[in-house]
Amino acid sequence: MKPKRTCEEELALAKKLSSPEGFLEEYQSRLYDYTRNIDAYYSVEDDFMRIFGRTRYSCYQSFHTIMRRIIKSRTK
Repeated sequence: MKPKRTCEEELALAKKLSSPEGFLEEYQSRLYDYTRNIDAYYSVEDDFMRIFGRTRYSCYQSFHTIMRRIIKSRTK
């Protein structure tokens, strides 16, 4: 079971997940906790759903496309 977050932690997470870059950063930080990339993605997407009441991306492939664009733009 996940440890409960404080209100301050929930607000910080909501602020972070509200941008594509923040979503990607949270995903990357959770990669160490999961054996599969898709499981890390769904853990972040579950938090997004709980906070905002909807999913950020329609599927993992959609997220992966955006992730590649963000990473590519950082390397320019």
